[in-house]
Amino acid sequence: MRASTLDNYRERVIWLRKVKAGDVEVNSGEYKYFDSLKEFCKMKGSSFTIIAYNSLKSAANLVNSNGESSVFAWEELKLLFHQAKDTVDMSMALVPPILPSSEVLAEQALLDAHICSMAFLELLGFLSSISETLDSNPRLAADKVRIQLEVSKAKFKSIISHASNCNSAKPALTLIKNRDP
Repeated sequence: MRASTLDNYRERVIWLRKVKAGDVEVNSGEYKYFDSLKEFCKMKGSSFTIIAYNSLKSAANLVNSNGESSVFAWEELKLLFHQAKDTVDMSMALVPPILPSSEVLAEQALLDAHICSMAFLELLGFLSSISETLDSNPRLAADKVRIQLEVSKAKFKSIISHASNCNSAKPALTLIKNRDP
């Protein structure tokens, strides 16, 4: 194994100890390297370079930070990494979401309004046509209503209710039968 790989391992251990002790402040660009040890290997610091995960593991198994041979050095490095990670304020790492522009939101609102008006007009036309069938054949009318409900649910599912996307309960459309004799 190359000396530079061993030096990289040692420098990473020193840096992690400084982070854990609070002597080194992690900047916002370095937060992503605390996701996992594999991500940490992709980090380039002032005293160490990018290293392959398996190379870091091999170096850890050859020598610990004191220069002594150690069977547990890899486990010690993983523990040190997690301890350093716990000291880093990861709340600062959260990148605020990129919100759509007001023009995009306005276009989406107009599209939703258009789809809602199409749904309304389609159902209004259906109800007008079925009102003639209702008296002569109620069962046929009920079947047509069930079919139309399914078609409308499929066609206009994006506008049925945005609130239903938050809840596990799905909106239920049911047929209300006239109880008059």
